[in-house]
Amino acid sequence: MKKSLIIVVLIIMAAATGCDFLRSIGGRPTSEDLEAARTELAFREEARRQERLDSIRKVEERQRDSMAALDAKILDSLDHKKGSTMRPEKLGGLKRQEMSSRYGIVVGAFRNMPYAEKKIAKCIEAGYPAQLLSFGNGLDAVVICQSDNLSATVAAMKEAKAKGVCPKDGWILVNE
Repeated sequence: MKKSLIIVVLIIMAAATGCDFLRSIGGRPTSEDLEAARTELAFREEARRQERLDSIRKVEERQRDSMAALDAKILDSLDHKKGSTMRPEKLGGLKRQEMSSRYGIVVGAFRNMPYAEKKIAKCIEAGYPAQLLSFGNGLDAVVICQSDNLSATVAAMKEAKAKGVCPKDGWILVNE
């Protein structure tokens, strides 16, 4: 009878208190302990993920800073070569159109539109997409190889000069 009573009491206690009672008697973690462990694990995983993201952001920031410094050095050296770079403000600003990139190679600037259109046709024939920009001083410029990377623009200018698309007096338009 005593054995049956003990078993009945244990069954009632287990039903009333759940598995946590039996787990605590057996030295196993309770559901609260397991939930706390899951929460702690989630916090640690989130902290690791955030640390990785921060690390990636720092690397990207350093790359942007180094590219900006390199662009500044290249632009400074090009500015020392007279006629190698120009800003739209020196030409009266851009009229109506917007340049799609920060840098572009000007392969010709004309006062007569038919000459500009001929130059655009030659650029397209040579495989260079060209854009016509009008400036406030009345010049229409033919721009090729637009890019946000100054190093790539300088390399493209050398290539265009080698192919005869860009004349010796071609220059880089710096749209800041």
